Amino acid sequence: MGKLAIVAGLLMLKLPAWVSALWYLGRRTQIDGNTLDAKAQLICSVVNRVRGATTEEITPEISRTQLATFSKVLGGGPTPVDDVTDMTVPGPAGEMPARLYRPRNAKSGPLPILVFYHGGGWIQGDIDTHDEPCRKIANASGGLVLSIYYRLAPEHKFPAGVDDCLAGFRWVRDHGNEIGADTNHIAVGGDSAGSNLSIVVCQELARLGETGPGFQLLIYPATDARMQTKSYDLFDDGFFLTRERINWYLHLYLNDFEAQKTDTRFSPVYTEDISNQPPALIITAGFDPLRDEGKLYHEALLAAGVSSEYKQFDGMIHGFINMAGTLSDGVAALDLSGQRLKEAWQN
Repeated sequence: MGKLAIVAGLLMLKLPAWVSALWYLGRRTQIDGNTLDAKAQLICSVVNRVRGATTEEITPEISRTQLATFSKVLGGGPTPVDDVTDMTVPGPAGEMPARLYRPRNAKSGPLPILVFYHGGGWIQGDIDTHDEPCRKIANASGGLVLSIYYRLAPEHKFPAGVDDCLAGFRWVRDHGNEIGADTNHIAVGGDSAGSNLSIVVCQELARLGETGPGFQLLIYPATDARMQTKSYDLFDDGFFLTRERINWYLHLYLNDFEAQKTDTRFSPVYTEDISNQPPALIITAGFDPLRDEGKLYHEALLAAGVSSEYKQFDGMIHGFINMAGTLSDGVAALDLSGQRLKEAWQN
């Protein structure tokens, strides 16, 4: 696809959904009983050509630029909130950048808070790529959102990101009153790698006997490095997130993949007892290699006696909350996230 065709494809994404549906009339992708959303199908077509290089040719810097571009073009916003404050919180290797969102029409007094960890395969993503999702979640939940920028691989290998995310939560738990947070009502959450880190934070705090969050928001979580689920086979290529990319992320994140792949701070599915975990909302996409491991973790929580709600957006692809300016289901997923946070905090 040439540059002109790519520009044309991106412009089509700005048109009403029925235009994409008409464009793909009779050519909609259907797999495993689900039909790919027409705009998501167009995104896949454009992205597959924009990326170009294989993982043998790409660099972390290029991948970071790509994600930043996709988020800016497809994400929409910025959604107005009452206040946005860039700040830092102490981490194990120094001060960590963070961004605090105060929702529109916020009530007076301390507010409940979501500690948010961005996705990006542990090597990309930042506060800016996930600015719009955090804004929408803040407004929908009525609570504060603190987005933490943890150290990324390959410059900072596992478990640097884990250590940073634990430090971020602990600071909110112990000092959240300094930023107007109700420290009796703290949740953690994130998408993809950030969702993985959210699970790990919950599990590690429970293992250490520390006070942890009261709720976890898990959006297409990565939980199992074995990559052996049905959804990996069905969606290994062509649907935004590929098996090749995931494998590349994992090997950049870890110092020794074979030796560390079963570490519960990386593959939390290996934790034997999860009965002490907080309630969860788990959101997945129907055309995502990570789909099945998200559902399997939901089922594991239920089997352990933990309250968990599972919601699959059947026609969506990985990363769709970062495409909320283009995909209406991205907005719906963020609204649902905010609503469930609000309900958890009220209870």
